[in-house]
Amino acid sequence: MNTKTKIAVAIPAFLCCCLLYYCLILNNQLTEAKHIQSEMKKNAISDTDFLCYSNRIAEIVQQFQKFITRKESDSLLVQAPVLIYRYSQFICDDCIQAELEELRNLQNEIGKEYIWILPAYDDTRNNRIKLLNMLHYFNYRIIPLEEFSMPADCDDKELRRFFAFINKEGNLSMVFFPEASKLHLTQNYFSEIKKKLENEQ
Repeated sequence: MNTKTKIAVAIPAFLCCCLLYYCLILNNQLTEAKHIQSEMKKNAISDTDFLCYSNRIAEIVQQFQKFITRKESDSLLVQAPVLIYRYSQFICDDCIQAELEELRNLQNEIGKEYIWILPAYDDTRNNRIKLLNMLHYFNYRIIPLEEFSMPADCDDKELRRFFAFINKEGNLSMVFFPEASKLHLTQNYFSEIKKKLENEQ
């Protein structure tokens, strides 16, 4: 078999492997989405809302896959498994503070090394000081929106903050969009995260 023939065979084989890997990731997300759908139906959430929810999850997974190809993400993946909390400077401070308090309670139970806060802020002196004051209890790193974008809400197009779990293999799952008026759902989500971490160890 000459060199040209080998290349002609190797390239499609490589592309097939990449496609298979991507399909496996999407299949895992689909399985998780179906589970979420059944939970949402119990709470009388419409199919339109579920479609929006699924699209936002798919967008986060896609953006995360792009993000981890960059060298600057290596230090985060070394820490896996971890829970990440991603929010932007355009989201209300009171909402963030309430969730940070819940995160601190969780951190006291599972350890600081399993939580990373990834705020999306403009890199200014004032923002660095603000984040240092807000997040000095946590591991955190500022990641601009252009490096790891966030999904927009389906109704008002505002950016949606989210939690997500990165497993030891570096794959992202268990995406959750908190709501300020439903803090108990965030607490339930953290309970599931604790179970997930126990299984990962």
